[in-house]
Amino acid sequence: MENYLLLDSGNYKDDMPVIERKSMRGVIFIDGKLLVVETGNGEIKLPGGGMEEGETEMETLYREVLEETGRRIIPDTVRLFYTIEERRPSFKEYAIWHQISKIFYCDVDDSITEPRYTPGEIRKNMHVALMSVEDAIEKSRKIISGTDFKPWNTREYRTLLLIKEGRDKAMAEEQDGEDYSPVQTWNEVTLVYNSALKEINTRLEILNDELQSVHQYNPIEHIKSRLKTPESIVKKLKKYGKESTIENMVLYVNDIAGIRVICSFTNDIYKIAEMLSHQSDIKVIEVRDYIKNPKPSGYTSYHMLVTIPIFLSDKIVHTKVEIQIRTVAMDFWASLEHKINYKFEGNVPEDIREELVACAQMVSRLDDRMLLLNQEVQSLK
Repeated sequence: MENYLLLDSGNYKDDMPVIERKSMRGVIFIDGKLLVVETGNGEIKLPGGGMEEGETEMETLYREVLEETGRRIIPDTVRLFYTIEERRPSFKEYAIWHQISKIFYCDVDDSITEPRYTPGEIRKNMHVALMSVEDAIEKSRKIISGTDFKPWNTREYRTLLLIKEGRDKAMAEEQDGEDYSPVQTWNEVTLVYNSALKEINTRLEILNDELQSVHQYNPIEHIKSRLKTPESIVKKLKKYGKESTIENMVLYVNDIAGIRVICSFTNDIYKIAEMLSHQSDIKVIEVRDYIKNPKPSGYTSYHMLVTIPIFLSDKIVHTKVEIQIRTVAMDFWASLEHKINYKFEGNVPEDIREELVACAQMVSRLDDRMLLLNQEVQSLK
């Protein structure tokens, strides 16, 4: 059965004339990140747009994605994900705006050309961006929480939520196909997630020992790990609108097991992430690079969501672990920010927020200078 969503505002008269429109949009992941189009004020949309006269659905999809992102879709990879129907008053005239948007999963090839934006899109500073689904959802949520959002912002927000739900379900189904047996009790949850932390911690220690033995260099300063408390898990499930069940914990809470790797230099971060991702039984689900794309607060770190198999006596449990990799300086800033947010219960005064952002920028410059200094020292050996 086709996945279908109706967005009907209801605030129109049934006898109003109807404007019909069809559009095609692409859900494209590149290296675990979602390809989106973003405006200067943070509005997020999937690449795509309206059908032109005489076009087929696929011709529209290929053209719109190429125009907005400069990327070419691989035809054999296209598959329908959702059909979204919108009914609402038109902004420009006395009429009902009736739009059918078809959302397709698709892949793109390696070729990249310059996007071709209209003058209006250029004025909005439209540009291509890669980000996690969660970051795209959060940006869209902030837009629709304001007073100046548009109906299409709501459509994109709802679509992003569907994409996240689809990825979560797909991951669970994939694990089912890999001799995966779900945990059923809280004792099993703590057992498998603690075991996953031990597994990842051991892998990291072995990599660090190898680099010390072969290259006489330890990139890892220290490793911290933690298991999320039941109270924190329940709070996060409530935020997602989910019931507090063991199944929902495992499916929707990605950071039950968390491990933090503290490095000396920023280039160490990417080395460690690459080495982990090349291990055959570790599967990278998602990457969020807050070093290249810092959060508005100034937060910088490199996040990986992975699964690792835990072999129990009667089953294999592919268990999620969130890995955060950062420098000593980044960790110092993040620790201070966490304490400040806790003290003010999230409502940090604006002057302190601004000072935190300024400090984050200084931390970034410090990391850059220390990396250059280290490279100079290494070159003199």
